Amino acid sequence: MAILRSSGGVAMPRMDWGQFLDAHYRPHLIAVNLGTPSDSKSGRHLIALLERLTESLGTAGNYSIRTEGRVVKVAFERDIDAETLGQVLSAQTDERGPEWASQWVCSFDRDAQREMVARLKKTRLQFARQRGLPQVSRRRKDK
Repeated sequence: MAILRSSGGVAMPRMDWGQFLDAHYRPHLIAVNLGTPSDSKSGRHLIALLERLTESLGTAGNYSIRTEGRVVKVAFERDIDAETLGQVLSAQTDERGPEWASQWVCSFDRDAQREMVARLKKTRLQFARQRGLPQVSRRRKDK
């Protein structure tokens, strides 16, 4: 298992997809439809946002992320982690397959993207506050 470390030194329990599925029987899945090919510039950008959001959740258990075409699959060991990300993304429960304990689906429409960016900004400001750093939010140059 590869433990990733954030810039703050906190362990991130992200695992390789195959190792994760071998280690966790019937994990919880969130399938996110990007609405664009994952290998496009916008697809890579959305995947990076989703990865940052997932890392910012401070999961209680292990998780893994896999991209398949226009869909990003995020699997969690713990139901609370899947439910938290599902709520942030406004995901809907889906009929689960036998390999998943629960299954959620959502699309990356504009509202979901805005929600994710807002959540990332909030998390960034919380970390800055905890570390005693200046609490300046980043603004787009074109605004």
